[in-house]
Amino acid sequence: MSVISSVNSAALLILQQTNSTSIISDEKPDSNSLVSVANGVNDKIGMSAQPGQAQSKISQAMFSVNNLNVNKLKLDLIERAGKELGFEKADFESDTAFASAMRKRVIYMHATGADERINAIEKELGLDKLGVSLLDVVSSARNPDLDDKVTQALKEREGVEDEEVRRKTEKENNASSPSSLAPDEIGLYGTATA
Repeated sequence: MSVISSVNSAALLILQQTNSTSIISDEKPDSNSLVSVANGVNDKIGMSAQPGQAQSKISQAMFSVNNLNVNKLKLDLIERAGKELGFEKADFESDTAFASAMRKRVIYMHATGADERINAIEKELGLDKLGVSLLDVVSSARNPDLDDKVTQALKEREGVEDEEVRRKTEKENNASSPSSLAPDEIGLYGTATA
């Protein structure tokens, strides 16, 4: 997948930049001489530059345990659905072939009256709690990057809000609430008193 390779490339780039900014100073500052002698470095003191704001944000987005990737959750759900249907993603040449095989199996199950088995799979995967069907997940597998019903259900479950919706809500809230700051008698701004 290109997502994984680009994440690995970005991580490698961050690590290489951090290592390349390592600076070794030939100066021997008086305050650090005791520390350098204690560490076995007599003439040189090594230090590395701190990452910039952009590097910190990239690193946090990629490696933070608090970062939630809905697309990754969706892909995991699709793979689990495939396993429940008897398919391994690795056995197929492409994601399209995998999705097509899953779709055919679900349609066949519906046609042959295996609705109880479908309901059991939906319950096993937690789709009943998400409010989506197995067919929705299988259809989502055809193009997992789309913002479809499954993605919306996962976002709602995880409490992830679309950036555009969040900005619009903030803008409406800021426009509807009057400012609580007002100038006082000498012209300084502070909280308004009634």
